[in-house]
Amino acid sequence: MRVIVTGGSGYIGSQLINMLRHRGFDVVFLQHSRDIDSSYFEYLLKTMKQNDVIVHCAGRAHLRGQKAKCYMNYYQDNCQLTDQIANAARVTKASKFINLSSCAVFGVHSSDKPISIESVCLPMDPYSQTKYVSEKLVENHFHESCVEYTSVRPPIVYGQNAPGITSTIIKLNKLPLPIKILDSNNRSAVHIETLLKNI
Repeated sequence: MRVIVTGGSGYIGSQLINMLRHRGFDVVFLQHSRDIDSSYFEYLLKTMKQNDVIVHCAGRAHLRGQKAKCYMNYYQDNCQLTDQIANAARVTKASKFINLSSCAVFGVHSSDKPISIESVCLPMDPYSQTKYVSEKLVENHFHESCVEYTSVRPPIVYGQNAPGITSTIIKLNKLPLPIKILDSNNRSAVHIETLLKNI
């Protein structure tokens, strides 16, 4: 089986490629372009083949400060890129398309009730909003096709060398200080190996 992985230079994508190759899969790392245009779409069509499995890990996250508040800083990588890759997968008749989204699409929850698949999506910021749009783009491309598709919504992903807030939490946890917020702030998390096994 041939597996095409996007976002292979990112944390999840690179770990996924290593795992798949270790298990003997034929893995193709799909190159990412800052120019999402017709020439990039032609590259996708030439790279993809019928019955490929596409695992779409590419996307924009972990922006800080004012950049994190701007919708367009996420739109190209989380929406336009997903749209082109999903379209190419449909045209080339991939067998399966797995889109890596985020549980952030459920918004901020302060109740004791856990989030489930039945929970209402209420994306609150540009990152979660564009991730939610990407899910809808994938659905629109494949809902009437023969391509099996799904969007995975992981919570915080932790593991060795994980980026973002997880590395900060791990560093804080090593300090010989009482950090009250870590006791009262319940957040779901998944280890990178658990996530990869379920993809």
